[in-house]
Amino acid sequence: TEGLKPSIAELSEWSSLGMASLASRRRVALVALSCAGSLAIVLIRRRRRWCTEALSDKGAAAASCEGPARDLAGYGSDPPDARWPRGSLVAVNFALNVEEGSEPSILDGDGSSTGGLCECPSEAPPGVRDLAAEGMFEYGSRCGVWRVLRAFETRDLPFTAFACALALERMPALAAKLRALLQTPGKMDVCCHGWRWEDHIAMREEEERDRIQRAVASLEHTLGSRPEGWYCRTAPSLRTRRLLVEHGGFLYDSDAYNDDLPYWVQVGDRSHLIVPYTLCTNDSKFAPGRAFSTADSFFTFCKDALDALMQEAKATGRPKMMSIGLHPRLIGHPARIAGLWKLLDHMKSLGDQVWVCRRADIARHWHMLHPPVTSQIPAAPSVTGPRLLVTGGAGFVLSNLVRQWLHSDPTASAVIFDRAQAWDEQVDAFLGPFVREGRLAFFVGDVTDEESWQRLDASHGVAVPFTHAVAGAALTPTLDEERAAPADVLAINLQGVVRCLDWARSRRPALCRLVHISSDAVLGVDNLLPRRSATAMAAGPGCDEVPEMSLYALSKVAGEAATRRWRDNFGLDAVSVRFSDVYGHLDRDTGARNRHNAPYWICRKALRLEAQSSQERFRVAAGSLEEPCWDLIDAGSVARGLCTILRSASRPERSLYHLALGRTPTHREVLASALALRLQGWTRWERNGKVFYFNEVTNRIQEEPPLPDPPIKQGELEPGCPVSPSLAQFVQLASGSSTSEARMLDSFVELVDAAAVAANGDVCGDVDIRSLPPTHWLLQRPMDIEPTRAEFGWEPTPLREALAEYMEHLRGGLC
Repeated sequence: TEGLKPSIAELSEWSSLGMASLASRRRVALVALSCAGSLAIVLIRRRRRWCTEALSDKGAAAASCEGPARDLAGYGSDPPDARWPRGSLVAVNFALNVEEGSEPSILDGDGSSTGGLCECPSEAPPGVRDLAAEGMFEYGSRCGVWRVLRAFETRDLPFTAFACALALERMPALAAKLRALLQTPGKMDVCCHGWRWEDHIAMREEEERDRIQRAVASLEHTLGSRPEGWYCRTAPSLRTRRLLVEHGGFLYDSDAYNDDLPYWVQVGDRSHLIVPYTLCTNDSKFAPGRAFSTADSFFTFCKDALDALMQEAKATGRPKMMSIGLHPRLIGHPARIAGLWKLLDHMKSLGDQVWVCRRADIARHWHMLHPPVTSQIPAAPSVTGPRLLVTGGAGFVLSNLVRQWLHSDPTASAVIFDRAQAWDEQVDAFLGPFVREGRLAFFVGDVTDEESWQRLDASHGVAVPFTHAVAGAALTPTLDEERAAPADVLAINLQGVVRCLDWARSRRPALCRLVHISSDAVLGVDNLLPRRSATAMAAGPGCDEVPEMSLYALSKVAGEAATRRWRDNFGLDAVSVRFSDVYGHLDRDTGARNRHNAPYWICRKALRLEAQSSQERFRVAAGSLEEPCWDLIDAGSVARGLCTILRSASRPERSLYHLALGRTPTHREVLASALALRLQGWTRWERNGKVFYFNEVTNRIQEEPPLPDPPIKQGELEPGCPVSPSLAQFVQLASGSSTSEARMLDSFVELVDAAAVAANGDVCGDVDIRSLPPTHWLLQRPMDIEPTRAEFGWEPTPLREALAEYMEHLRGGLC
């Protein structure tokens, strides 16, 4: 026999050493049978089952040589620069193996119980339950796993769950906990560890395919999302990777132990990412007879490995990756957990030198920064249309632009030029499908650095030239953030724009148009030219005063001026576009948004009210609901507008355009739209023998028919039917109110002293929405969208329709 099969000499030697002793101590059983001149040998050694065909079967040797070819070279002496986020020297991933309840067991029809990775090997004979082994596994699910989870939660560090599907089916409390962690961005991710904690190496192909399908479906049902990676129990079969690629949906697999960095392999005609695992820095060494005996030995062993990788990275400029395997039934014991505590605390103390992350974070980082050679330049045969470069394209608003650009034209492609950390889990869910289609690439660089622009050209600008560009990379700081890094605001927001303009000038005539992304903050500057204040004029001639403005507004004003100069001096087809406050897909809770982005806050609160899971009220910093809110524009309208301007066949007539709602809706309109209150007419309701008329414009209830006689719809309310919170409140008022008039919406609102909020600074705190002061620039100079409408035929989506779509987006859990 060949390959993984024992030789006849080895079998004879084992037999002569005393098979009875080996069989009882190490679960080894050998049976040699002779039949019709052929010999069949069956070896069961610990957890593995080796099955050989008759020695005369010539197909056995060939079968053992199937599977992937070996690669003994790897990256060799010149590994790639991983370029981990924040310049970290090592990316560390903790893999928590959740196996308890899925291990081999007599109760599940297996021939024996397992004692694998326990305090002592199983001594039970085949066919007999080993209650000691079962109990040691149960310790992991009953006590150990909760101790380990607390260790990560108290330190706010992420990890990856290597989860066996059946284990979580049998541990609903743990499944619920992991599901909650999955719904909290950045806390954890899931790598499928199989249907059960079982060997794949000896499975038949159909059996293994079924196991993969069952495992993925089970985890998706239990946790609410499908696993992003795969890892077998120790050793895969020769066909596991092929079956994973055929199944689809995996960012990576970790069925490899051969490198300190991720790498790509070819599986059929597909490139597939490997994120190697390790059994070295792994608490499995706590098993009897292995390396670790104390918590300190685990800590020291892992710390030494981390120190070595950090020293290598400093010396060579080549950061590496480190995996640390954990098992609740081992590290979760009180005698060992202190080793994990010390290791986590040590890593936190190293700051940005160590990137503690999830396994999917590493995979996405590698997909974006180190794509397979065949897909570094999106140039699939179908991608023959326009090509867009977007600086800052992984941000909230511009990610919507990229999506609209690619979705509206199947021949279009794009490259995002951004910081490495900008591409996260949410961006990948939003734009990742286009990457995997070969139509979108992510380039990591510094928009202020000339060398980055040269690398961009070398990587993406040769085979397929860019036809359009958007200069959108920007910092939008709060006052505290501006004070902390003022130079960064001007460098990225202004110098980055100038770099992009000069790059675009050298790419003509292939480059048709450039759009510079500005902001409504420019309109908040009272006078862009130096002005004479009353004090200065009284002081005499020559005393001018520079207008007050934030560095953000200053950078945007200067960016607009630079765009105009490149347009006038060099004939560059370039325009600036300002838009008002944006809400929509992929928006985030940022300091800037806390100031006045009402939809971000009220729509989430409206959903909680809708689910009747909250008694919250909307806190509005205003004297009444009739006061004006901000000019609010949805991200979809902005994306449509930008695409329209970019693709316009004729040269734009102006150098500056606005994308906005063009007006400032009242708090009542915004809140009513979020609560799905209809605003376009009257409805007649009858309740408890009384007739009421609901004015959907003023949100008033009255008993008298409206005059003059408008169209009136008949409302129907069936007993027991579900109603929206607004309608439920209406019914309550209609059935119990003795007054002729009541405001439905007011019952959801708490008005807060606007002056007190203003004194609190930029951040709204727990205020959901606040009024514009009468002197605010938006009320004095509303954003003018008429030129955009007249020249390009663009219209913003109506507020009510846009908020309804945003609410559906949030209901779908995509926020």
